[in-house]
Amino acid sequence: MRSISMAAMLAAAVVTAGVTSLAVLMVMVVTVNIGIVAQISAEQCAYCCVSVPTDTAVELDARFGQSCLRTAADALCGTYDFTSFTSDKTPGKSHVRRIDSVTVDTVTLPSGIELLRFTFCGNGFLYNMVRILSGTLLSVGLGQIPAAQIPAIIEGKSRPLAGPTLPPCGLFLTDVTYP
Repeated sequence: MRSISMAAMLAAAVVTAGVTSLAVLMVMVVTVNIGIVAQISAEQCAYCCVSVPTDTAVELDARFGQSCLRTAADALCGTYDFTSFTSDKTPGKSHVRRIDSVTVDTVTLPSGIELLRFTFCGNGFLYNMVRILSGTLLSVGLGQIPAAQIPAIIEGKSRPLAGPTLPPCGLFLTDVTYP
């Protein structure tokens, strides 16, 4: 089988797009199988959603502790139909996905600002899924949704049952595993 490096694919994409200046930091270059299709060949990927300033994160810890967030996060792990956690822009597509792990912690920016961080690892994610999952966990932490209600939200398969969609500015793809 033929393979092509990520650097070669990036260079080809830049030339094809006619980009004259490129501000990209390459952290790692790997050789991949040419038969790999990024969106459908991934075995696992991880997304991180960073949101909520320090004062809210402190309120979460003081009022509810991590136990209610941990209970809610654990309830999201497994293979489920995540219809409640996607937008209506994914019609006709299976909403069954597997979430392997969910972590909730804080991260401190170089400026000293602390933010709440939600990290999800799984076999694939639907449109807006990570942002909605994060918004739902935030709602649990704020006491707006009981942690015990997460299984009912999953079973309900209805978007209005889940929490809000967090803004896209804090969403990052952090890892992808290919066969």
